[in-house]
Amino acid sequence: MFSVSDSTNALVNGSASLTVIPGAAASVVIAAPASTTAGVAQTINVSVLDAFGNIATSYRGTVVFASSDAQAVLPANYTFDNKDSGFHAFTATLKTAGTGTLSLGDTANAALAKQVAVNVNAATTAGSFTVTGIPTTVAGAARSFTVTVKDAFGNVANGYTGTVNFSSSDVQAGLPASYSFTTADAGVHTFSATLKTAGLQSVTVRDAANAAAIGIQTNIIVKASAVAASVTVSGYPATVAGTAQNFIVRVNDLYGNLCSAYTGTVTFSSNDAKAVLPAVYTFTANDAGVHTFSATLRTAGTKSITVTTGALTGSQAGIAVAAGAVANFQVLAPTITQGVGFKLTVTALDAFGNTVTGYRGKVNLTSSNSSGSNSYSFSSKDNGVAQISYSLNTLGTQTIKVADALNPAIFTIITVNVLKK
Repeated sequence: MFSVSDSTNALVNGSASLTVIPGAAASVVIAAPASTTAGVAQTINVSVLDAFGNIATSYRGTVVFASSDAQAVLPANYTFDNKDSGFHAFTATLKTAGTGTLSLGDTANAALAKQVAVNVNAATTAGSFTVTGIPTTVAGAARSFTVTVKDAFGNVANGYTGTVNFSSSDVQAGLPASYSFTTADAGVHTFSATLKTAGLQSVTVRDAANAAAIGIQTNIIVKASAVAASVTVSGYPATVAGTAQNFIVRVNDLYGNLCSAYTGTVTFSSNDAKAVLPAVYTFTANDAGVHTFSATLRTAGTKSITVTTGALTGSQAGIAVAAGAVANFQVLAPTITQGVGFKLTVTALDAFGNTVTGYRGKVNLTSSNSSGSNSYSFSSKDNGVAQISYSLNTLGTQTIKVADALNPAIFTIITVNVLKK
């Protein structure tokens, strides 16, 4: 209601309505949450005002958004239209924890610019972990390491209260038990692990509820302990008596790693009393805890080689040693009576006195008694030992010769006494 005075007429009282049209856009108001969580979309209300704080309903400008958060998902450029009447709601998602800014500007009017601060909290769920701090280490030494929980956007998830499990490429590793983070951890906790297998190893942390959320520290160098804990002997093959063969001696730490720094002395023994074994040997730095030796076993059967260093011993058992080629014969005769047949026990022997069970040769028997001669072919049922029939007709001291038919140089002569019938 208002009054109008006419200069030529009496005062006329009356009433009328006026429409007040907002002026041109002069400022912008951004209504955004003061605090948000990384990755959570928020509604951003934008109002364009004239110089007197009225909504500039006729505003048709184009606005563009920006943020200090390089990861932010922001609205595309937008041109206001008559349906907006100076007001529009947008959606923005900030992702970087901390106090960030959200800015708006008009593409044609630099005066229409506004910036607001938004506090972004990290998400409380794990997206990944970082595992740091395990240095080059020695097998069996406990080492501390730090696990930092990151949300899906790389922020330290200081509100994380999930449970983590541990694993390692080192199957012998002593790892922490499963651990549930507390709010006091603020997303960071220190643990201890003991790696035991020499070489390049890794430690992995995984969220118990989300197997995709993991963290790994790789390329952890684990060195063997310098303290010898065992010695192993290996590599000696099944062999033939009298044949030199190689075998390997390894000096290990408590966890089976080669003691590369070992420089002790080793000695050798065997259950083969005829074996030719290496001399006493002192390891050098160049050996790096492993050395190849040669030994010759000579007694047929199942044999072993034992290595001793200080209080430590190691053996390779179960080495199968077969007899070598026939080298001579053992000939045993019973009491002999003139003209009465008897049996000679003939055993084929190798050069080391082992029975050659596989001998299949033919032997010729001759004697100083010209009437005494015979031959015999060994078979599989003999197993290197044959009973051969023979007789002597001349009294007194006589000789019997057993020789290989193909190689007469392989022979044995025995002396016998022929008694009167």
